[in-house]
Amino acid sequence: MVPEDPSRKFVNPGKFFKPPTGYDMIARERLYARLQEGSKIPLTLVSAPSGFGKSSLVSSWLDQQRMGYCWLSLEDSENSLPVFLKSLIGSMRQTYPDFASYLLQLLNTPNKLPMEQIVSHFNQTLSEIPGDMLIVLDDFHLIRDGEIHQLLYEAFRFPLQHIHLILLTRHDPPWPLLHFRTKGWLLEIRSRDLLSGGLRWGKQKRDPSGCGSTAKL
Repeated sequence: MVPEDPSRKFVNPGKFFKPPTGYDMIARERLYARLQEGSKIPLTLVSAPSGFGKSSLVSSWLDQQRMGYCWLSLEDSENSLPVFLKSLIGSMRQTYPDFASYLLQLLNTPNKLPMEQIVSHFNQTLSEIPGDMLIVLDDFHLIRDGEIHQLLYEAFRFPLQHIHLILLTRHDPPWPLLHFRTKGWLLEIRSRDLLSGGLRWGKQKRDPSGCGSTAKL
């Protein structure tokens, strides 16, 4: 019998797939161009209230990319570092089936690992990814756990050149973003950008069953 992959246990696999746009979105080339430029630096922050089209913008831009990516739609239940990491590993394994095998074993040990060790193993695991990789974390505003924020900040404070993080959120994470701004490592897309350059929606598409499809905003 094939052993169960612990990274998938109790995780809805739909969380690992980007949402369909679901609408006839009129392309906004300026925003797409900004996202494209942002893919060359460590961090992109798309921060705006609900209804501004954050997820739909990034999802439609990814349709044009050849770069590898993983998508994780976060939930409030993932406010625990082990749970968050197992969900993230599950998402990454959609592209790299053996991703983070050793880190996953460590997370399943009964003793809690020191934070420094987790950060070290996480960074080492990311460094072994072949080629450029986009990591998209949707609904990141739901994450309040300090250890998760610490892990991601430490991982991208000294970033790997081939890994790029995209945060979709209703408010900024509690990170010292000035560190990224001063180094030119941060692309910011905010409400004013989504309004002035942004998304307009045409007639809603319908699927063959007659049910209107919806887009996550």
